[in-house]
Amino acid sequence: MNAVPAISDADLHIAFEQFNQISSQLAHAYQDLESRFRQIKSELSDTKARRLLELAEKERLARRMHLLLMALPMGVIVLDQAGIIQQCNQAALALLATPLQGLAWQQVIDQLFSKASQKDINNIRVNGRNLHFSSKTIADSKDSLILVNDVTDSVAHLDSVKRKQRLAFLGKAIASIAHDIRTPLAAAFLNLSSLNKKLANQGQAEHIEAVAKVKYNLKALENTINSMLMYARGAADTFELINCKTCCELLAKDLLAIFPNISFNIHTHKSLGNKYIKANFDALTTLFRNLIANSKTACAGRLIVDIEFALASHSRLSIAVSDNGPGIQEEVLDKIFDAFFTTRKNGTGLGLSIVKSIIESHQGHIHAGNVPAGAVFYIDLPIQQPAAEIQAASRT
Repeated sequence: MNAVPAISDADLHIAFEQFNQISSQLAHAYQDLESRFRQIKSELSDTKARRLLELAEKERLARRMHLLLMALPMGVIVLDQAGIIQQCNQAALALLATPLQGLAWQQVIDQLFSKASQKDINNIRVNGRNLHFSSKTIADSKDSLILVNDVTDSVAHLDSVKRKQRLAFLGKAIASIAHDIRTPLAAAFLNLSSLNKKLANQGQAEHIEAVAKVKYNLKALENTINSMLMYARGAADTFELINCKTCCELLAKDLLAIFPNISFNIHTHKSLGNKYIKANFDALTTLFRNLIANSKTACAGRLIVDIEFALASHSRLSIAVSDNGPGIQEEVLDKIFDAFFTTRKNGTGLGLSIVKSIIESHQGHIHAGNVPAGAVFYIDLPIQQPAAEIQAASRT
């Protein structure tokens, strides 16, 4: 057996020093590692906190965007790459009036066009609303947006402007033509009167009757021309302050004289005694004459007209004119005041449009409806305060 060499104290001392150095190095390395670990842990904790804050902010933003999307009056529809509806807001559902989520957009379009009154890929009228479609591509995404705008009011305004322009042009043409016709028409009346005298002197009764028929038809033509001129000229532009009760009584008296074969029930409330309106009396007489003539034409039997003058509020005079006729068809109620609209074969379509023009010139309103017995027209006019009362109020 080999003998183990002896280790001197010096060797042991050197070995211990080396061990101590290595231990010290390991301790420092561990401390460095532990410090680095704490640093990394702190950095991870900060990063996690920032990430959570970012996620919370994104979630808040997503909720806000969703609320904005739902609140938009414009319809918004989100399509994926295959054209399937992934999301839509309440406005889109309300405007299109059909389920959307999960459907193919092409399927929805086919359904809409089957209900539409015109075939325009960008504009469509569904359920009485004019809708305009446009598409947008979402940046950095294969999804796309369909935007649905309700342009009903814009279309109606544009149509109204165009219609007013056409009517203004037509009014000028009518005025020119009517003036040109009135001169030969007046000459025709003079010649008929002269012919009528000659025939009367000669005792030709059968010819006198023929002249009377011609004169009747010419008179109808004259009335039509006068209506056309009144429409073209517009309502009267001269107004005076009139006591409401006095005005109503005078109108009633004139109507009884103009239409002796019509039964009138006219009621004037006592509260109108100290109220005034700023009006053109001749224009108001024309207004009521046209309303009654319209009722007379529509009613086959004996016409009964009820007229009520009342105080709707301290600032409005309320007038209701109703009859016992057949009433007004619901589908034409919103058209009867349009110029040249008529349901009669020989009507001019100007009577009620003149009525509306007169009412508007008096800063009033008119609308029509039906009652159990027939048709009714509701009119309101603004009450005016006399100058004397205004001065008295200012002094107090």
